[in-house]
Amino acid sequence: MKPRTGDEIIDTLLAVSHRLRHRVNDTLQVTAGLTLARFKVLQLIERCGPSRLRDIADATDVTARTMTETVDWLEGEGLAIRTAHPTDRRALLVALTDAGRARLAAADRHRTAAVSAMTRHLSTAQREEFLRLLRSVLDAIEDTAASPGSTANPGTTANPGTFAGRTGPDGPPEALAGQGCS
Repeated sequence: MKPRTGDEIIDTLLAVSHRLRHRVNDTLQVTAGLTLARFKVLQLIERCGPSRLRDIADATDVTARTMTETVDWLEGEGLAIRTAHPTDRRALLVALTDAGRARLAAADRHRTAAVSAMTRHLSTAQREEFLRLLRSVLDAIEDTAASPGSTANPGTTANPGTFAGRTGPDGPPEALAGQGCS
């Protein structure tokens, strides 16, 4: 069923996003044996390096319990491994294994091919115009969220991928610095 927000453009964007996520998830499951959520966790660990489970959970906006189950599955498949934290005896780090890197690379190729097939029919001019329009909508959403008196959720920021108020004194580990990991 198509969403009903009262704005046909937003309804269509939501429907496209929903179908795209399902298509990518299905592709990853069939071709690589991964869900989209597990794929994203592997990507995050690859980009950020060995990370605390809590930081991965925060960065992906899931509970620690959900991330524990995800990492248990990845570890059971031989795609990730828990290792001792070098300075905190109480903490463990989650790192990719060679098999995890190989599975991630294969999954990424399949995902890229599936996504490319969805927009292949657009001409260069259509692609450029579509991107321009989508960026305009995104800018408007961010401007609305950042403006005083907006209806954005309290505690959120205008920048997707950042986590309001969750930066630690040492930088990136807390929520993995908005997933930029630098």
